[in-house]
Amino acid sequence: LAPKCDGLLSASLSVPSALRAPPPPTALPLRWPPASGLGGVESDFREACGEAIASGRPLHLARDAVVVLQETLRVSGARDHLRIVGEAGATIEGRGQNVFYVIGAHTKLELTGVRVHHTATTAQGKNGSDIGAALGVFGRAEVLLSEVELSSPCGLGIWLAQRARLQALGCRIQDCGRSGLAMFGRSAAVLRECSISRCAVHGACARAQTDLLLSDCTIADCGRRGAYVYDSGTLRMIGSSVTGTRDESRAAVEAAGSRAGNSVHAEIAQCCISNNRGVGLRLRGAVEYASIGNEFLQNGGVDVDVAVGEENGVWPRMREAAAESSCSDRGAGSTSDAPS
Repeated sequence: LAPKCDGLLSASLSVPSALRAPPPPTALPLRWPPASGLGGVESDFREACGEAIASGRPLHLARDAVVVLQETLRVSGARDHLRIVGEAGATIEGRGQNVFYVIGAHTKLELTGVRVHHTATTAQGKNGSDIGAALGVFGRAEVLLSEVELSSPCGLGIWLAQRARLQALGCRIQDCGRSGLAMFGRSAAVLRECSISRCAVHGACARAQTDLLLSDCTIADCGRRGAYVYDSGTLRMIGSSVTGTRDESRAAVEAAGSRAGNSVHAEIAQCCISNNRGVGLRLRGAVEYASIGNEFLQNGGVDVDVAVGEENGVWPRMREAAAESSCSDRGAGSTSDAPS
């Protein structure tokens, strides 16, 4: 007979505390500057960024800390992920062609609560090759921004190309010598509750096969246009506003597909386009569009201008699902949404 073992299997087994393995040590947060003071050596900051990537931990910038980078900081390793979190007043100033240059297969940069100020000058050569940005994002890289302020008095705020991706929440792009956001290739961007202001050219510009969403955003006091999509790009503006553009010959918001082979898609819904020197909304050429529930106030030109493409002879076409809703656009002196 088997020996009796009543209660043996149900009894709890305990290991004496002296024999238990100690818990793994808690990783100390990465902080910069590591010692007292608000400044630090550039090489130390670059080393801290490398450690943050290697360890998977975020790098925390102290309150009012200022980082000055003489050369562009590259994040380029495949699947590298750099996270930087700033306390109030934390600033990263860059004097190279870009402050951050992010490129690679699934490379990622994540910034929270920092100011990125690009101070490099540019000769503005004919081919624009010397123009830089606060953030340059290329390849299949991705950038995540939360409550970040970006500026570039001689360049772009954010430059996206190839298949780069951007997500921004509660950010401010301002005081740019070119456009606040410039998109090329097959890049995509989603901006929510962001502001773009005082950019010399466009607030946001998307060309080629790009995809841009502006949700609950404000664009103010830009030189030529607030939002501009052309070539074969897609623009969706929801619950956003454009005001204060300064060029009488251009529209505050424009979707243009005027060349052969162009195919632009634009959806403008529940937006306010007001107090701009030129036309409120211009749709030109091979554009499939929806304009729903928008408000146009005190623009210098007509509120909505629908025009044929200069080179391809194509008129914009209203998306069928939006046709019945287009009559809810509000504004004095609006033109028809169909060519006459």
